Amino acid sequence: MRITNQYNLPESFVRFEKRHQHSKAGADFSVTEIIDSPRISKLKSRYYSRIEEDISTRIMSILGTAVHNILEQGASEDSIVEERLHMNVNGVEVSGQIDLQTETEEGIVISDYKTCGAFSLQYEPTGKKSWAEQLNCYAALAEANGKRVASLEVVAVIRDWTASGLKRSDDYPPRAVMVVPIDMWEPEKRDRYLADRVARHSESGLRDCSDEERWKRPDQFAVYGTNKDGSQSKRATRVLDSPIDAEAFLLSKMNGVGKVRARRGENIRCQSYCPVSDWCAQWKEIQEKDNG
Repeated sequence: MRITNQYNLPESFVRFEKRHQHSKAGADFSVTEIIDSPRISKLKSRYYSRIEEDISTRIMSILGTAVHNILEQGASEDSIVEERLHMNVNGVEVSGQIDLQTETEEGIVISDYKTCGAFSLQYEPTGKKSWAEQLNCYAALAEANGKRVASLEVVAVIRDWTASGLKRSDDYPPRAVMVVPIDMWEPEKRDRYLADRVARHSESGLRDCSDEERWKRPDQFAVYGTNKDGSQSKRATRVLDSPIDAEAFLLSKMNGVGKVRARRGENIRCQSYCPVSDWCAQWKEIQEKDNG
C-alpha cells in the first residue's frame, strides 16, 4: 500500500503512519481483522500493492495511535501494557494486542483505548457492538494464555467533546474521557463467535459484505405533496422508515394527494472509507442497481 501526501502535510505524519503499520505478528489473523469484513480483508490482501491512501484520511487513526502511546507512558509498573497474545482456533492462529491489563484480586481488568466522537456514545452509551466483540476476543486470548479475566472496559477519549455540548443535549457525554464497562460473554458464546469468524475469514470465496459491514443507512420513504399547478413539492412533507407507514400518512393526512418516493440508504463505508472499493464487484453491482 502506498501512502500519498497530496496536501503537502508535514512529512512527520507520513513517517509516523509508516512506523505504526498494523501487524499480526506471524499469526493467520488478528482480532481486529476477524471482527471486520472478510471480503475487505481478502481484497486488501489481493490488491495491497495497488492501494493508495492519502495521509490526510489517516489523521483520526494517527490520533488514536498517539493517544495509545501517551497513555502507555503513564501506566503503573504492575500493569501490563501493549502485550500481544496468541491462541489457536480450530487450527488457525489468532493474535491480538491488549492495550492495558491491570491486576486485581479477582483477576485482570482488560482495558482498550478508543478515540471516538461524542455522537458515538450518545447513540450507543453502552459501547459499540464491535467494542464488545473485540474485548471478548481479548478475554479469550488472555484465558488461553493462563490468565483469569475479571472485567472488560473501554477507555473512550472523545475527540470532539465541548463544554457547550452539555447544554445542548441531556445525553451528551459528561466528560471528555469516559470509562465504558463492556459485558463479558459466557465462554460458550465467545468460543462460537471466534469459530464462526475464523471460518468466515478462512473461506476460499468472497462473501458479500453485510449491511452492517457496509455501514449502510436504512432505506427511507419520503411523502411529497402536490402544488396548486399539479407539480410535485420540492420538499418532502414527511420522511418515514416504512413504505406502509408512508402510504398510510399520505392517505390519512394528505387525502391521498401526493407521492411516496423511496430514498435508498447510502453505503457510507463503500462510498468514502473502504480502501478496496475500486476492486469490489459487490459495490459496483450496488451502484448499478441504485442508478437504475
